[in-house]
Amino acid sequence: MVRRILAAYEGIEARTITFTAGEYGKPALSAAGAVQCSWSHAGSVWLLAVARSGAVGIDVERVDADFAWRGPAEIAFHPHERQFVERSVDGCNGRFYAVWTRKEALLKGLGTGLHDDMAALSIVNTSGVMCDAVLTPGGTRWQVIGLDMPPGFAGAVTAGFTVTRITAFAPVGADLSHPLQRSHAVAEPVSSIAAERPWIK
Repeated sequence: MVRRILAAYEGIEARTITFTAGEYGKPALSAAGAVQCSWSHAGSVWLLAVARSGAVGIDVERVDADFAWRGPAEIAFHPHERQFVERSVDGCNGRFYAVWTRKEALLKGLGTGLHDDMAALSIVNTSGVMCDAVLTPGGTRWQVIGLDMPPGFAGAVTAGFTVTRITAFAPVGADLSHPLQRSHAVAEPVSSIAAERPWIK
């Protein structure tokens, strides 16, 4: 499916799509000047981000209401992020996954993946509000967007450019009444393989 969608953007046959891996394993199309992409899945939900304007990252997680979030947060979250989660009045796990998916999407977009210095980067500002844009230690500005997911899931997409449009696609033949059959893309619609569906928080 990923190759078929990317091939439609590139105007080539799916079998000719090949990938390379960055220093930390981030996949990218081998062809010079090709679209940027990122994908993620959790259970029966999968997301694919595609962009022509620059690098993107995407993440989806299944929300576990019983997950012991404090341990991972102590390692991976900036103090501002931990405080944001702890101040939740309706259960901390929802906020934990909101922060985690945004942060993982950002790190995937940067191509660094999960690493030991995750806590050095915060997507929550000094006022305790989740940021819609983050300035990375390298000096690049990334947009951070939470996605409106089906119940029980959290998702986010990030981009190293100003996002002016997010289009949600569903593969041809999918049950469009079922939210788990939908996916996201940061790109223009490809009518031959996808139907546009607005689906953004």
